[in-house]
Amino acid sequence: SFTCVDLFDKQRLSPTEGPWPPPEDIPSDLYDSFTLNGLIPVVNSYYNDAYLYHYVWSTEVINQYRNLTNKCGPYHSAICDLSMSTYDVFIRDQIGLVVGSISPWAEAALFNHGAAKIITVEYADIIADYPNLSILKPSKLNEIYLSGDWKPVDFIFTFSSLEHDGLGRYGDPINPFGDVETMYRLHCLLKPDGLLFFGVPTGNDVLHWNSHRVYGKMRLAMMFQNWWKIVDFFTMDTGSNLTLKLSYNKVIYEESIWVLQKIGS
Repeated sequence: SFTCVDLFDKQRLSPTEGPWPPPEDIPSDLYDSFTLNGLIPVVNSYYNDAYLYHYVWSTEVINQYRNLTNKCGPYHSAICDLSMSTYDVFIRDQIGLVVGSISPWAEAALFNHGAAKIITVEYADIIADYPNLSILKPSKLNEIYLSGDWKPVDFIFTFSSLEHDGLGRYGDPINPFGDVETMYRLHCLLKPDGLLFFGVPTGNDVLHWNSHRVYGKMRLAMMFQNWWKIVDFFTMDTGSNLTLKLSYNKVIYEESIWVLQKIGS
């Protein structure tokens, strides 16, 4: 068993950066952990995309995004706006956390849906000049949480982020369970019964080393466990389709959004 403090303390004590360039192949001593003893197939899809840039989110830039139709940023999909519109009541006048974001399309969309305040957690260097928007690096978030000063947020939104955790593509530490550990920490950061908008590729379980994971029955079971209640599910081709959660057997994966409700305190 472990506590939220254990999780954040583990991250505090872990390396903040992985090897560079990242390994082109899965380290042999971690292969079974990454593939769940060979159950998850591996496809070669190698990248080294460490964030070397600084980003400035000015009021002008964010207002430009607010004037655009919300299409999940570069993914050109309606599911982000559809999921936010469907659960607008959980966003309006609430405080939210965005996890993983180098362009503020999600923040702009959430403000358009009435969010009172947004906190973005991102490894890259971002300077934001916009009312009720703040940026935290993961190390700073750890510090706040371990000091006891973190106030649980009302909702969390993450899209095309967790599937990369632990693969080293962006200079992060190599960790077979990096995504699972992040999911646990999100549970700690959210208020009871709060919603998590969890956007990841969904289909058959596949590890595209070191690009990303595709989430199917096996990996989703690890991510959800008994910590989250599945509320809804949105895919690019079907919109809202909760019944797909019973099979996860799509051959071609798609970016999808799972709407999850926190179970427990």
